[in-house]
Amino acid sequence: MQWLKGVTIILLSAASLGNSVLNAIPANELVFIPPKQDFTILPPILRKIALCESGDRHFDRDGLVLRGEKNPNDIGRFQINLVHEAQAASLGLNLFIEEDNAKYALYLLETQGTRPWRYSQFCWNNEQI
Repeated sequence: MQWLKGVTIILLSAASLGNSVLNAIPANELVFIPPKQDFTILPPILRKIALCESGDRHFDRDGLVLRGEKNPNDIGRFQINLVHEAQAASLGLNLFIEEDNAKYALYLLETQGTRPWRYSQFCWNNEQI
């Protein structure tokens, strides 16, 4: 749905140019450039998961990437375990980079649902946040 807002903006911008300008551009030269995904806008369940897993933080007080208290192999805002590091890398993602951590969390949600965060389910499923 976020991409639709970008389309609307592009259409409104093009419309403000006037029909004569748009008609002067050949149809095969019009290119749609989608807006960059805003990873601050996440599905509500991922926002709850981030809050439960890391307090919705990617970095600790010292500015280092947050590591899990119970398992130091859990990384960042979404506490993604390093067992996923190779898969993330195959997608061009680095779990230590905040935006990539969020992208991989979205990937996990799409491919596995909330199962990777089942150990914190008591928190985000019952809305004890």
